[in-house]
Amino acid sequence: MNIGNLVNQNSPSLHRNSSSIKGSLSHTVMIKFILLNVIYLFAAFNVSSGQMVQNPVADSVKIDIDSDSLSADDQSKPYRSEKTIGGHLLSLPSYLFHWVTRPVGFSFKKAEILLPRLFEGERGDYGVFPLIELGGDTGYSYGLLLFHNRPFYPNHSARIEALFSSSDYNDIDFEYTIDRFLSNKGRLEIDAAFANRPDRTFLFGNDTNFDDRSFYDRQDIEAALSYSYSLTDNTVLRFNTDYLRREINRSDRQTDEDVPVFPENLLGKQSLLSTGLLLAVDNARGVPRINRGSRLITDIQWSRSL
Repeated sequence: MNIGNLVNQNSPSLHRNSSSIKGSLSHTVMIKFILLNVIYLFAAFNVSSGQMVQNPVADSVKIDIDSDSLSADDQSKPYRSEKTIGGHLLSLPSYLFHWVTRPVGFSFKKAEILLPRLFEGERGDYGVFPLIELGGDTGYSYGLLLFHNRPFYPNHSARIEALFSSSDYNDIDFEYTIDRFLSNKGRLEIDAAFANRPDRTFLFGNDTNFDDRSFYDRQDIEAALSYSYSLTDNTVLRFNTDYLRREINRSDRQTDEDVPVFPENLLGKQSLLSTGLLLAVDNARGVPRINRGSRLITDIQWSRSL
């Protein structure tokens, strides 16, 4: 086989490879030339501006300033940039927002001075919280929660919760607690409550339909007194006494003739007095949920209808 023919046959690819190599070399030389010119112009501009540049391609520029030539007033003045007219025009919306919201900021600062714990995210020694309750037979109710952790003495605390909806539904609870009562291990709790609410019941067993419910109105007055004493770190002995007065009346919501009428013999007033003793041994452990241990509660109650 003729070697010249092989060379001639492969010559087109060789020519293409050589031409591509020459094109890439020319592009590389052109890029290097442009970069060198940019660096030279940057260095020439810095030198003409009076800055001392040791290396034009260095990462940082060293500027020598004679601090002795500056006066004490110049050294004490903070740096301040002068804004142009165009900059002020562009900043006009931020100016307006600042002055419009300035009273709000002043109010928050004043509130922080008068009520330092208001924005700490922690409940203080006393306060008032609004309450809103949704659902149930009345639809909604509203009220207030008032509490004071030190009303008279540091170991006293009081709490009042009141909900109002209409003449058919009201709920008022009062709690007063005294820690270290009679001894450092004693605790006295006083509770009182008044509530009137609409209620319902099913009088025909578990096989009744939802439409067979019967309505009635209930009014409760309750008072409770309990004293707890810590025998050990996990054992508590508690004595309690409760008084409950309940009045059941016929409800005005029973308008459908097919709805069963509430029995007449269950209407009226009843009073109940209870007293008892409770012993609790708590060995349950687990954080944040209890997952091991034991808890033993023994309760003896005596009740009498008045």
